Parts: sequence; structure tokens; C-alpha cells
Amino acid sequence: ELAGVSRQTVSNVMNAPERVLPGTRERVQLAIDQLRYRPNRLGSALQSRASRAFAYRCHIAEDEENLLLDRFLHELCRAAAIRRHNILLVSPADIDEEIATYDDMFHTGSVDGIIVSGTFPADRRLDALRRHKIPSVSFGRDWDHLDASGWVDIDGAAGIAQAVGHFAGQGHRVIAWIGETRGGAVSDRRDGYRTTIDDLHFVRLELESDNSIEAATDATLNALRGSDPPTAFVCSTDVIAVGCARAATLLGLKIGAQLGIIGFDDTRLALVTSPQLSSIRQPTERVAHLLIDGLIEAVKTGTDMVSQILAPRLIHRGSS
Repeated sequence: ELAGVSRQTVSNVMNAPERVLPGTRERVQLAIDQLRYRPNRLGSALQSRASRAFAYRCHIAEDEENLLLDRFLHELCRAAAIRRHNILLVSPADIDEEIATYDDMFHTGSVDGIIVSGTFPADRRLDALRRHKIPSVSFGRDWDHLDASGWVDIDGAAGIAQAVGHFAGQGHRVIAWIGETRGGAVSDRRDGYRTTIDDLHFVRLELESDNSIEAATDATLNALRGSDPPTAFVCSTDVIAVGCARAATLLGLKIGAQLGIIGFDDTRLALVTSPQLSSIRQPTERVAHLLIDGLIEAVKTGTDMVSQILAPRLIHRGSS
């Protein structure tokens, strides 16, 4: 009444502003601001039979991988808020509880769909969501069904190829890979190392390390004390890159000058050493927007989003 328009016009301004002429939209927005009007989410959910909320598993604090996923969670919440959706966090104890939680939340109407991250080979979560016909998307490809829809992932192999190519261009000839042996994203990154090293006709030097600073420090020290030590390290994560930097410091090597180091993920850890670490940055903001848009469309039309692989980029700092 204050804006002099119909209820439907107010609804369009709130939910589909592109349908309303700019002048009318501005008049309605002024009335909304003056009255401090907010739509009742419960009423909207009852009418539309949609919660406008998605579930996402919050990673445990002890998991060092969450340095990247923390950033992704913030981007996810922002992307959802722009589209007037909410993210509901769950913290299950294990995979079985996670699957049961998703099933319960969807079938009780608490959420419209699920967002998964950190996918891995034989990931039972993806199979369960498909089997139960629950709309879902994932940050991380379906490693057992690479032609499947509904995921966005990063081209880790291409990112590592950038790092190896950069070191080769600087004149390094003994370039080591250091990382875990588990499958999924880490294997993709290791494959990028192998392909690029083979194309350059260099000798592979692969070091195994758990994803911890202590394990990476020990593995790096052993390699640097060898007869033909590497002059550059390409690391599967920033956690391992910090371990490499720690080992270099213990041996009195100048990082960047005597020993090159490049990490992966470009988390806050890359900034804690001196000099700061170069790293491969993942476009988490772009991933978040694609996943939210894809899941909204899947809920609305039942059509799964087309899977995409995005390119990362090398962020240069003092260590390279």
C-alpha cells in the first residue's frame, strides 16, 4: 500500500527483481526500507515447499585441510546469501553419520539439497545421494565416474605443471615432488608433476610425506642430505611447503635463492614463513558461485549442473 503496487510486485522485487521496471523497483525498495519489511521464511517455505537452505559438512578443526575449506565455506555462504539462500552446517562423526544426516535433513524438508567437498575415490557419499535422489553438488570431481554431472573441481595437474615449468625456466634441473600417496586431488597434482618432468626429460624425484609440517620437514631433510639434492620442491599442499621451508632453515639454506619452494592452495600458511611462500591458488569464489547456481537449478528443474574443471594460478612470492 505504501508503494502503491500489488502484493505480486513486491514479491517480484524480493525474489525476481529483473521482472520489475527500475522506477517501480526503487519505489518498492524505499517502502521496504521504511517499514523494515522482511518476508517470513517459514511462511515462504510452507507455500513453496522449499526451505531455501542447503546442507554442508563443516570440517573438524584438527584437519589441516580446512585452511582451504574455511575460505571456501565463507565464499559459499556469501554466494548463497546473494541468492537469498542459507547454508546449514553439519558436523557428523563419520561417513555413515554424514550420509544419514543428509538423508534425514532432505526428507524432513530441512534443506533442499546438499553440497559436498573433499571428494575421494570410492566416495560413498556421492553414491548414496544419487541413490536416494537427493539434489547435490560437490567441490571435487566424482573420481569413480568422471563423466558424472554435478561437480566443480580444480585442474591440479595444470597447477603443478605451472610450478615445474617455472622452476625449469629458472634453470633448476633437480625438481622434487613431495606429498601424500592418497588418491583424488593429490594424485591429480602428482600426475601433473610426472607428466611435466617427463616432457622436460628430467629425472623424477618423488618424496612421500604425510600432510603435516613435521613429516614434510623430515622428508625434506633426508632429501637435502642426499648425494644429489633437489634445488626446488613442488609440494602437494601449503602444509608440506611450510615443512620444506622449515628444513631449509635448519640447514641454513636461503629460501628462494638456494632452494625454491612452491606450495598448493595459497592458504594463510603460505604467509607465515620468511620469505613468504609461492603457491597455487584455487578459485574458490568461482567454485562457490557455480555450485550454488547449479544446486538451485537442480532443485528447481531436476536437471544436474554440467561438471566443470577450473584452472588455478601460480602466485609468486619470495620462495620462487
